[in-house]
Amino acid sequence: MLAGCKSLPCLAVLAVACFAPSLPAQIVDVHEYHGKQATCVYSGLIGTARSCGTEGYVRVFTGTVRSTAELGDTDKLLRIVPDEAFVGDSGEAIVITDQACLNKDIKAGDRWLFYLDRDPQSNKLVMSYDGPSKPITEAEDDISMLRDLEHLGDTGLIIGTIGLLRGSNNAKPTPIANLEVIAKNIKTGDKYSAYTNERGYFEFRLPVGEYDVNPAPTHGLAEVTGPFSMLKGSIPAEKQRCWEHDFTVKKVSPNR
Repeated sequence: MLAGCKSLPCLAVLAVACFAPSLPAQIVDVHEYHGKQATCVYSGLIGTARSCGTEGYVRVFTGTVRSTAELGDTDKLLRIVPDEAFVGDSGEAIVITDQACLNKDIKAGDRWLFYLDRDPQSNKLVMSYDGPSKPITEAEDDISMLRDLEHLGDTGLIIGTIGLLRGSNNAKPTPIANLEVIAKNIKTGDKYSAYTNERGYFEFRLPVGEYDVNPAPTHGLAEVTGPFSMLKGSIPAEKQRCWEHDFTVKKVSPNR
């Protein structure tokens, strides 16, 4: 069994940890799988930039699941045939994933974008349930980013998504298309513009430096904060690396 799954009463709870960087807030969600309950732990922080791209993964590729097999109470063993490899070799991969916490039932014939690391104890390839792996139908922006990483030269990527919050903070944000996003270099003051696509995704290819990234002020939007928010601060553009910041925004009154 992969880390993060134990028996608990059947209810979702919030585990609010200290906001120190070494102990981020966590959301603990309980899933039922084959009649048993599994505890799934996710980061609960919003408003922070995080590293994206391929750092820390031993294999990253698109591929097709050739077969699956149940492994223990919660895990699945996957045999995957890669097609486009971004990190590591392109040979068949035998992978363990925590199906109970994955949220999507992964089956033979499915095509995914896979991010794999290696269990330090067993040395086996694993796909984390809370990692960036996803079905190929949801991975168009991720694949574009991975292809761009190979051609960055002396520049870096800053990416993200913007979703409009309607109603309560528990509502799912709606992606905003054709929204102008501004990246301002903190040191030089230079400004760069990008626009979101239909999925609310934006991407900057920028000179190395620190940037403030925000929706253009003309849109009248403010970033949503909540109990698990931390100050965003600046976002780095680092040579041949990717950083991501996803925004949830709301409309603000004109006289604010």
